[in-house]
Amino acid sequence: GELAEVIFESSGHEVRLELSRRLGEILATIHSTTATSRPELPASLYCLNRWRENVIHGLTDLPEMKEAFQAIDSEFFPRLYELLDHMPQIHVDEELCLVWGDPKFHNFLVLPDEGTMRPSGVFDFQTAGIGNPVFDTWYLEGNFRRSQADGIYRDQDYVGACFSGYSAIRGRMPAISEQERRLCDVVLKANGGRWWWVTAGILPPRMGDVLNDVLDDLEWLKVNAG
Repeated sequence: GELAEVIFESSGHEVRLELSRRLGEILATIHSTTATSRPELPASLYCLNRWRENVIHGLTDLPEMKEAFQAIDSEFFPRLYELLDHMPQIHVDEELCLVWGDPKFHNFLVLPDEGTMRPSGVFDFQTAGIGNPVFDTWYLEGNFRRSQADGIYRDQDYVGACFSGYSAIRGRMPAISEQERRLCDVVLKANGGRWWWVTAGILPPRMGDVLNDVLDDLEWLKVNAG
């Protein structure tokens, strides 16, 4: 098969629409694996009701990494703990399933088949885990907004086609509220630096901005969550 991303970026509007639908279908199929159907799979950082422990774990679990954060911003941890101490109780109704964690065109292959694009392989499950499917919604919407390839990903027709493909398999794509969006954002940003540290022994570029984003999300949650 060929990488869907390569075909998407080199094809016209109709092919891109079909590939977007295929991405939605793949994601819906992955989400069909529920926590109850696979009880042996542990809960992951994608469980929103465990957001607090996942944020603390991601930022403080490794002593040398924590020291590196402190070197970037000596006021970060005092502000973090103050916000967490004054955070209201947050509970999210969750139906847990298998979350892909990286729903992108570069993570599946397709074969042209009589004018259609048939998926022939899906990969990159290293970040997958049992959790709330809105994490994939958050990631998917963000990818379409952030991708830079001549702006072609930002066409809302492709987002709509992806959601349509999802709906054809599993029903409506999980909607994401602003509170859930903030929770997803703070959990993943709090753990992004840890991934870099464990994988490469360094922190990602602009880590100071990421730490500020974590505090901004927590400040919003402190004021608006409920």
